[in-house]
Amino acid sequence: MTDSAVASAAYTINLPVVATPTFSPVAGTYTSAQTVTIQYDDLWASIRYTTDGSTPTSTTGTLYSAPVAVAVTETLKAIAYKTGMTDSAVASAAYTINLPVVATPTFSPAAGIYTSAQTVTISSTTTGASIRYTTDGSTPTSTTGTVYSAPVAVSVNETINAMPIRRG
Repeated sequence: MTDSAVASAAYTINLPVVATPTFSPVAGTYTSAQTVTIQYDDLWASIRYTTDGSTPTSTTGTLYSAPVAVAVTETLKAIAYKTGMTDSAVASAAYTINLPVVATPTFSPAAGIYTSAQTVTISSTTTGASIRYTTDGSTPTSTTGTVYSAPVAVSVNETINAMPIRRG
């Protein structure tokens, strides 16, 4: 027998697409750390996210299970995926965290050359700030140095280093 003509049939499979995740709070500039919830419509879908600028996929990135702490400026990217469906578009949200800066401390009297012992007051204009200071040349931190509670007596040549601290 002679071969038949070639038959052809094209099939297009249009799987439903998983909805793109959203972020709450929305991207923006904040003056405190944020706890970001990644929201999506399909409770059976899974979410993967990144914070390093890379693009998440259904196999790469961190599996979302709880809100994400954003304490520094970074961009969150997220994708939703589900078996039998097309992965969502990648959602992206840039968060800029501008924490307020505690005001630099001031000394009274100001640094200088004096002919007698001095009683030095240290202050900061930041309300609620505590101050730590040192007189041994080291740099105070939020956990080291003396907590300022009264003027400092200066009767020998020395340098006072001070740092105000305010939680939050």
